[in-house]
Amino acid sequence: IKEEQVVLRTKQIPACCKVCGRSCHSMRTLLTHLKIHRKDEEHICGVCGKRCPSLESVMDHIQTHMMSHLKPPSECPAGSSCKVCGRPCHSFGALLRHLRRHRKDKEHICGVCGKSCQSLKGLMDHILETHRTRFCEVCGKSFDSPTDLKNHMRTHTGEKPFPCNRSHHCHECGKCYALSGNLKMHMRLHTGEKPYHCNECGKTFRLGTSLKMHIRTHTREKPYRCQDCGNSFSRRDHLKNHSRIHTGEKPHRCPECAKCFPQRSSLQMHMRIHTGEKSHQCHFCKKCFTYSHHLRGHMRIHTNDKPFPCQECGQCFSQSSNLNRHMKRHRGEKSHHS
Repeated sequence: IKEEQVVLRTKQIPACCKVCGRSCHSMRTLLTHLKIHRKDEEHICGVCGKRCPSLESVMDHIQTHMMSHLKPPSECPAGSSCKVCGRPCHSFGALLRHLRRHRKDKEHICGVCGKSCQSLKGLMDHILETHRTRFCEVCGKSFDSPTDLKNHMRTHTGEKPFPCNRSHHCHECGKCYALSGNLKMHMRLHTGEKPYHCNECGKTFRLGTSLKMHIRTHTREKPYRCQDCGNSFSRRDHLKNHSRIHTGEKPHRCPECAKCFPQRSSLQMHMRIHTGEKSHQCHFCKKCFTYSHHLRGHMRIHTNDKPFPCQECGQCFSQSSNLNRHMKRHRGEKSHHS
């Protein structure tokens, strides 16, 4: 496998070529740069400087550096098979690794598409130039065609190449989209169309992905598992948010006071402290509250609902804080409010 064929992680690590000293802004750039040293008489690893007896051995050695930058096989498309020997591979990355076995074949056939090349170098150049386009250089995802990759790249660049006087322009609100399919989904916001129907409860959805996630509420399927504590989640974004408990990551920062939060929703609620927004109004007395749970607690004044019972004497309270103060009396503790 050539160093240029692997799917690299997005982390940009500055690197320097140990052969010629050239600085590269990332490991991916360095591995691509190593092409120019293929014909060097001395076979030196440009990553760590190790000397190898042949071009093939230095390529095998470089692969040890590449492995730490490979995307997990699960993120590559399944169902690939070698066009040389027919062996099935569980992913495209596994296929590329398998192709090492055919380096010494007399016929230089591309195991990806079956093209016959005149030399090993020609075969390697073909795989690099033709099949490397399957991978996104930003996030490492792989695609079945250059067109799919091109469309995907717009999610990173924000490119919306279709002028607003074309079909990708929403005539209701003026919003533009990179893909016609995205516009079609957006239009359902205006039309109210919900073509995806749940067979269990009859609920309808605008997006197929929304239906898929909803069905998990019936099946209780939770395919996303936390590797740290074993908790499982029905949605990938829920797992991502949960993982921040373990990592301590708080990527959402308040522009007013610089306080950081693990979830965007937490930041949005916090911002109401600065803006003074009180969007939750009591329909009995019209009093407004910043948070919905504050409104719920207030509503019990009107409904006389007391959902917090004392396990000792049976007295009920409308607020958990009132129950906690009451419990201190049973334990003989002094309340700060007494």
